[in-house]
Formats: sequence, structure tokens, C-alpha cells
Amino acid sequence: MRKKREEAFDIESLPSVWDIPDPAPRPPRPPEPAVAPTFDQLCELDRDLWRLAIDARDEWSFAERRPFFCREVWWYRYFKPRLVLIVGYGSRHPDPLMRTEAAYSVAYHGVHELLRHF
Repeated sequence: MRKKREEAFDIESLPSVWDIPDPAPRPPRPPEPAVAPTFDQLCELDRDLWRLAIDARDEWSFAERRPFFCREVWWYRYFKPRLVLIVGYGSRHPDPLMRTEAAYSVAYHGVHELLRHF
């Protein structure tokens, strides 16, 4: 037997979207470096990027055991979401170099190449 609702849902009692504060505002975008950093420099700044590169490298041996392996699916499903948290505009890294577009581009191509060629 179903219970009757005692209180009706009042949509007016909900806060407006404009009233909800941003939980953690992002810092302003840092200026782009004159020379793009190398992948090794970025790995020295953040060990999580190094671990991500190792995972991408090791994925090839795991792929050989699977009959249907699509690297692009693995890239967009497992590796890129982790990369976005480490480097680029979405990163909350304290070093401003890790939040630049140049650093994101170097890290993106570095990890993606490891996944493609091993």
C-alpha cells in the first residue's frame, strides 16, 4: 500500500541557480610561456602526469590480449579525463605553467603518442 505524501513539493522554495555560489573559482589564466615546455619538464612538475604516461605505455601489452581494442576509445574514456585534471585550463596545479595551453598541448601529444605507438 502506498503512503500519501504529507507535504507537497514547492518549487519556489528551491534556490535560484544564480544564488548558488561557485564552490571553487578557478584562478585566472596565466600568460603563455615564450618557449613551450618539454614533456620531461612537465613530468618533473607533477608526478601524476608521469604515472599517466606509464599507464599509457603499459596499455599496449594489455591491448595484445584483447581481440577488439580501440586506442581512441581508451584515450577519450580513461586517459584524457585524467589528463585534463593534471594539466591545462581545468587544472588546479599551483604552478602556473601547468595551467597553460602550451603545457596542455605538450602533455596531450606526449601521452597520446605513447598510447598509439607502443
